[in-house]
Amino acid sequence: MAAPSAEPTDSAAVPRLILSASGQRGADRKRLADAAGLAQWALADDSIRIPAAQTLRLWDLTEAKCDTRYVGVRGADYYRPGMLGMFDRLVVSAPDVGSGLRVASSYARLATSAEFAFAERAGEAVLTVAQIPGDGNSRALAAEFILGVVLNLIRKAAGRPVTPARVEFASPAPHAHAEHAELYGTASIDFDQPADALVFRADDMRLPLPTADPVAAGRLRGRADTLVSARRATTWRDWLRHRINARLSEGTASLDAVARDLYLSPRTLQRRLGEQDTTWRAELDAVRRQRAVTLLGTSSPTRADLAEELGYSAARAARRTLRRWEVAAVKPTDPHRGAR
Repeated sequence: MAAPSAEPTDSAAVPRLILSASGQRGADRKRLADAAGLAQWALADDSIRIPAAQTLRLWDLTEAKCDTRYVGVRGADYYRPGMLGMFDRLVVSAPDVGSGLRVASSYARLATSAEFAFAERAGEAVLTVAQIPGDGNSRALAAEFILGVVLNLIRKAAGRPVTPARVEFASPAPHAHAEHAELYGTASIDFDQPADALVFRADDMRLPLPTADPVAAGRLRGRADTLVSARRATTWRDWLRHRINARLSEGTASLDAVARDLYLSPRTLQRRLGEQDTTWRAELDAVRRQRAVTLLGTSSPTRADLAEELGYSAARAARRTLRRWEVAAVKPTDPHRGAR
């Protein structure tokens, strides 16, 4: 597979949530996703990381389609705990509000490309969005959404209102912010600030979370640490091989079918393959080889099973492919292997 990329990414759950919230407002979710370059199969798979640039593009398109500056706030209002998977479970398993916010800060990258910072100072506790890729209005929408989601999650876990002392945004003030006040539960909202932040009273940090589960928290953190360290952008070639693999499972692995999945014409797909110094046959072969290795390493398949796994209608074709791989693996300078 392609080498890891440093490109910032979001869980597929984030654009999926944005699209669902937009759909509630009458927008055509599929058209919005298509316009943002988000394939339906990618949105349905939480193991896939969506480039942050596409999520920001989706915010811009959603704002234009819904004709309102408040899509970030409304997206956060639509959110329900559980929609962001492991991130949500980690936060609600913490013992108190302060610990939950620390967990949100530490594991934000499970869900989003944003980075959080949490600090307690002089009678206050501050959750700051330390970094969001991009700029402009899409960044402002993303910040309003992210802070609103975390606040809603903490409130649900606490089983009671947890109201910030104030909310700060780096973006310029909109014409009105009544919807902001309703979502965050306070009229103390300041714009044109150095950063985007929720500022709480220090005493609220000791409020217990009835959802606390130290056993689950320990188990989840082990898995989350692995996921965060392994997190990477899903590159174009990753997406390509993901779709080839899915099409092989369906028995429909053709260049035309995969091109449709990637919203490309067959000719454009071939050009993109050339730009990546590869070919359709090479990529198909690589996915087939991985499927063969996995199957042979976990079971003793019949020839028919192997042919089906590799997307062949006849066992003879699968055998020819295996022999070709075996020949390619034999080095000319290795007389022992060549004599077998």
